[in-house]
Amino acid sequence: MTNNIRKDTGMRRLFLYYTIIPLAVIAIALTAYFIVIGRDVELADFSDLALPAVVPPPDEQNAHTFFKRAAEAYTFKHTREDGRWISVTDFFKENRTNTTLVAEVIAENEEAFRLFRRGLECERYHNPPTTNEHGAIHYDFVNNQMSFAQFIMEKARFTFDQGDTDAALRDIRDILRCGITMRRDPISLVEYLVAISTETQALSAIAKITRDPKTTPDDLRRFLEILDEVPPYALAAQNALKTEFVMTTATIKRLAAKKVHKDELSFLFGDSIPGIVFIRKNFLPNMTLNAMADYYRSIIGEIPQFYSDMALPEHSHEQFKSFYNILFMKNYLGEILWLVNVSSVWSGGIERRCQADGQLAVTKLIVACHLFQLAEGRRPATLDELVPGYLPAVPPDPFDGAPFRYNAALGVVYSVGKSLTDHGGTDPNPRERNRLQPWRAENAIFKIWEDEER
Repeated sequence: MTNNIRKDTGMRRLFLYYTIIPLAVIAIALTAYFIVIGRDVELADFSDLALPAVVPPPDEQNAHTFFKRAAEAYTFKHTREDGRWISVTDFFKENRTNTTLVAEVIAENEEAFRLFRRGLECERYHNPPTTNEHGAIHYDFVNNQMSFAQFIMEKARFTFDQGDTDAALRDIRDILRCGITMRRDPISLVEYLVAISTETQALSAIAKITRDPKTTPDDLRRFLEILDEVPPYALAAQNALKTEFVMTTATIKRLAAKKVHKDELSFLFGDSIPGIVFIRKNFLPNMTLNAMADYYRSIIGEIPQFYSDMALPEHSHEQFKSFYNILFMKNYLGEILWLVNVSSVWSGGIERRCQADGQLAVTKLIVACHLFQLAEGRRPATLDELVPGYLPAVPPDPFDGAPFRYNAALGVVYSVGKSLTDHGGTDPNPRERNRLQPWRAENAIFKIWEDEER
């Protein structure tokens, strides 16, 4: 019996030495570790990212008021004879000769046009931020604004075809002024992208009308004058990103105050990652804000440069897929929020700024090449022939800083795009090229002339 007692005592000691004590040590170590990773840092100063206080203009002096009313007054409800819905572009294309029907559709929107032109008379554009039921900041975007802008551009092409060049040019200039007005004051990144898309529609209309054989040298010169009125896009992008940082700061503060419901975080993690409550506890708001401020500050400083010269931080989703990292990465939720912001700012602030400046330069080159052909009776052998008679200089490619490329044999101008590789005006992956979104290809290629000679 004594031997059995001794054996039991020995087993208990072994269990204590090899199980309880190691588990206690691990528990103490983990507790200390989580105390360390849960220790936040001091909040840095990021007053340099603040925007000047904006005094909202009265509604009757605010372009946003009238642009919104115009988009709400705009109506286009037409179908084909078989009852299928028809887009604005297809409607104008299929009814090019049915001038009576097109004129009726245009007349239906006279009130929208009036409100739109009234907005262009305002010197200020202010989209007032509001908060939802959870306290999140958002802006009042007009869903059909882009459709209305497209309608005006199709109207411009139609009136040009009918011989009313002045009316067509007025519509094009108005759409450009609309986009410029929207990006004049500090705005959110989304609204900045809406402004760019609005202007891009006008640039596309100029390029299409330029290729029309009826276009005269006087029309082309007026196009160049209109294009010279468009300011570069970098300053507006910088202001938009500063506004975006303010919104991001508000979100982080709401997270720190636990005023964000877990459902609002589902877009970050999906439904497959457990322990979202723990993840939210592994969140250091000051560290997150400091990292965000450093990133936004870096991007804002890089925006005016050529894409190839930008020192952009690398980002990868791989480190966030491990459950080990979910448990042990310091400030896991903050790192996830940083990554989401990197992705949106990268594509919205950096790439779109380069694409917008590139689209403006391409449009100028297309117009100048047609003007050269009409004056000289031939197409230019190089883009240098456009200088100084038609352009002050060959515009630089915003992606690598070199002058825009030109393939005279193919009749195209092109940018190397973010691939930074010159393919000579040909697309190595033609299946991936989208005619309506050329910037998605390895080289952004733009046709100067239609297939037939002018």
